[in-house]
Amino acid sequence: MFNGCSNLNHIKCMATNISASSCTSNWVSNVASSGTFICDATTSWNNGNNGIPHGWSKLPIIDFPEVTVQFNPADSLKFTVKEDALFGLTRKNSAYTLYFSKDNENWGQLTTSGVFEVKNDDVIYVCGNLTGDQSVGTNNTNFSITGKTTVEGSINSLWDYATLNDTTYRYACYRMFEGCSGLLNTPSLPAITLTEASYAGMFKDCTGLTTTPLLPATSLYRYDYVAMFKNCTGLTSIQDFPTYITKSNTASSFAGMFEGCSGLTDLSTLRLPL
Repeated sequence: MFNGCSNLNHIKCMATNISASSCTSNWVSNVASSGTFICDATTSWNNGNNGIPHGWSKLPIIDFPEVTVQFNPADSLKFTVKEDALFGLTRKNSAYTLYFSKDNENWGQLTTSGVFEVKNDDVIYVCGNLTGDQSVGTNNTNFSITGKTTVEGSINSLWDYATLNDTTYRYACYRMFEGCSGLLNTPSLPAITLTEASYAGMFKDCTGLTTTPLLPATSLYRYDYVAMFKNCTGLTSIQDFPTYITKSNTASSFAGMFEGCSGLTDLSTLRLPL
């Protein structure tokens, strides 16, 4: 069916029964090496040319998390959807406990990867707790946002929604919004002290961003901003950094931070604390 479609990197197939003989035989041979496969949560798919292509992310369509608890967080991320889309998680790391809500008071946990359908003007609140290091590679928490969406609130509300304290854990937001091309702005990033690779790859390939957030951190470790905005081709402006940053390895923290940001044409006035 799609054999040889080498640029194909997105398939949505909501079939609930694929048991017919050879119905998907070699249907995705020689497609792109990475992509997204959206499917019904109840359908069992194999990996490979007869199912979900190797190297692709599987995103089952799920229901919005069922309300299990009520509380009022000190802050949360408020996502406002600007067009019909899919919203959820491509990956979920066990170090994160994440709560989703439609009113910022009645919350349900999203414990696994999956996306749910959202409509124009829908509002989704997210908060959580981080209780350990995330891992490098593909075992990190990664949001999926397919349509134009704005966000308000502090990223610290995902680390500790009750106190909003800076996290002491590594890779806290590693690749968190990577590939969310519909994201139109970023949450605030108020942390003053960062651990290893706190924001590395955080907004990579977020082509809808036009400017960066304020980055007030004055205590860095290594790799904190590595590839943070890589391939954000919509960026046209950058916020300045603090004039003084402590700790060693700061040079490695900025490697590839704006690589591939083709919309940036003049960085002559940018102040980097190196």
